[in-house]
Amino acid sequence: MHKSLRILEILAAIARHIDDDADQCEDVAMTERAASLHAMAVTCKAFVDPALTVLWRQGSSLGDLVRCMPEDLWSRDAAGHIHLQRPIRQSDWDRFHYYAMKVQSIRIGCNETRTTILALNTENGPLLPNLRELTWDISRNNPGLTYISSFLSPGLRRLTLQLGVAPSLLCHDARYFLDLIQIAAPLLKEIIFVHCPNNTSSQKIPLIAGGLQLDRLRTFRWPTPLTKHDVGLLGTLPHLEVLEIYMMPRLEASPDTRFALLSKDSYPALRQLVLKAHYLEHCLNFIDALQSSRIQILELACEDISYDGLGRLDACLNGAGSTSSLRVFRISGYAGNNPDHPAPWRALTAFSSAKHLEELDIGLKISFALEDDFIQELVVNWPRLKYLRLGISPFSSRSMYGGGPSLQSLVHIANNCPLLTSLIMSVDDVPDTTLSVEAMQPYATNLQSLHVGSSHIHDPVRAAMLLSKLFPRLTVVTGLNRNDGKSELWRIVQDTVRLIAQVRKEEQARLVQNA
Repeated sequence: MHKSLRILEILAAIARHIDDDADQCEDVAMTERAASLHAMAVTCKAFVDPALTVLWRQGSSLGDLVRCMPEDLWSRDAAGHIHLQRPIRQSDWDRFHYYAMKVQSIRIGCNETRTTILALNTENGPLLPNLRELTWDISRNNPGLTYISSFLSPGLRRLTLQLGVAPSLLCHDARYFLDLIQIAAPLLKEIIFVHCPNNTSSQKIPLIAGGLQLDRLRTFRWPTPLTKHDVGLLGTLPHLEVLEIYMMPRLEASPDTRFALLSKDSYPALRQLVLKAHYLEHCLNFIDALQSSRIQILELACEDISYDGLGRLDACLNGAGSTSSLRVFRISGYAGNNPDHPAPWRALTAFSSAKHLEELDIGLKISFALEDDFIQELVVNWPRLKYLRLGISPFSSRSMYGGGPSLQSLVHIANNCPLLTSLIMSVDDVPDTTLSVEAMQPYATNLQSLHVGSSHIHDPVRAAMLLSKLFPRLTVVTGLNRNDGKSELWRIVQDTVRLIAQVRKEEQARLVQNA
């Protein structure tokens, strides 16, 4: 064997290269990756340790480790669950630990039964001492969070909890959970709790009994209501950048939504805030108390959004100074929409000062009675805007309310938002009006899709000519005529836009050929 292959670092680099090639090639299945590393391991005794180290470092499961022990120890049922057939001997543990030392990422709870997890829990100290990423599935088959401590290592960086049962069944196990975490995994950077969006709990679970020393924590996502004590202590973490919490349970009769422990010094590193609640007002109360001007991504998801709450959105964001650094704003939920009463336009005025805004997503079935001049005042401050949605399936309010954006508003958007790639808003083709296209550049040359919802259309050809000039790469235009609810006229707009684009392309090709 060449002397270079006796150097452990070179062998480790070769094994990592095999693994990296598998990650970069979508056609390479995990089984092929494993087969390549296995082939390397059996080629020569010198290759065994580097190849197995890379093979086991990610994508492992507890079942994989159990199946490395003698075959008379375990069996698998028809559902794929692992069962132990006899007690674990010391020789079995020796083999288990040889592979367990190499594991850096693992998912536990998918195919392991409660008895298997309990049997492996008899060892003292962490079972996987070099673990960096742990995904823990919580279902009726495994013992919740009761025995997770055996799988927490001092070097753990990422903990993901996959919740497959109702959060209410987790209340006892999760009580003071962060107290356990900060002792067993003090270097943790991410805690992510994944659960079904419709599977929420109305019960607050205290996570912290005393102080909190997870100073390296950067991401915290938790789906159940937190106590004010927990919210206040999380705010003391110096590096917490991403926070996702459920604000207030629906079943509380008279919720006290004031957070006395919060101040302008709370959450000093916070950049992304995701708030979920039954009522929008609960989210706004938290933003009011936080008074942070450092947030770059703000997401609000509420089951019940009143027009009063939307009207308060402007005052809340402006008062907290939350839009000065804002790049992304998303809101979703049910707004109790009524076409006869469009949403208050003042709900959008807060974003006029968001000069770094890249995405504004109003994910509500709603309409805004916005005038073209007001839209111009907004978009003149959004040179970086890439995505704009003003309602899910937005509809025109012009026939009932007498106002709403017209095609002229698209001129303002095209002139001021050159990076725009997607636009969803109602726009009316108002008859007997002159469309003024200013000779300003650049237009929104990246926009390829326009969705106008239910909007009035009068002259499809005129509308198509304007859109083709404002958005040269536009190929998709969808909408329904507000008068009859049919799509034919807006389909004519799309066909005409595509025809103009084809003619433009042929002319450019002819010019290149003549040159």
